[in-house]
Amino acid sequence: MKNDVAGLKEENVLALLPSVVVHELEKDVQEAWVRAFDGSLLFVDIAGFSSVASKLQKFTNEGAEALSFHLNGYFTKLISVVRRHSGDIIFFSGDAMMVAWAMPLPVASSTALACGAALLVETSEYTFTIEGEHGTADITCTMTLHIGSVCGTIHGMLVGGKG
Repeated sequence: MKNDVAGLKEENVLALLPSVVVHELEKDVQEAWVRAFDGSLLFVDIAGFSSVASKLQKFTNEGAEALSFHLNGYFTKLISVVRRHSGDIIFFSGDAMMVAWAMPLPVASSTALACGAALLVETSEYTFTIEGEHGTADITCTMTLHIGSVCGTIHGMLVGGKG
């Protein structure tokens, strides 16, 4: 791998990638691949996002900025818990994320369930208040979590390759 990508240091770019991708890049793979491995997946979805977005849009001109600020704050707390449990964030999609543990099943399933439980205990509800504009009342918004977990054989793939 080159030492920098688009002016970014390699270690900064690698820190943003799932570890399974980093391992494949270290092997200098030149073509597409499919890999099967044992592990667990945890899907974490922020519930209430759409209603909060709608409420904020009607309430303030800065609704999108406020929502983005608080969504980032919530994700920061979620990511902290995931990292503490050695989870590998595979992707984000709007108000959701997928986390993986590529390890033997008894350990992977226990770790994923422990992470899910910690997420529910520590971050199951995120409440914030936006001050009203021009004499309107403040608005309080709450987001919660939906979490699903599965374990077994996971198939990962890289479509394409270098160059």
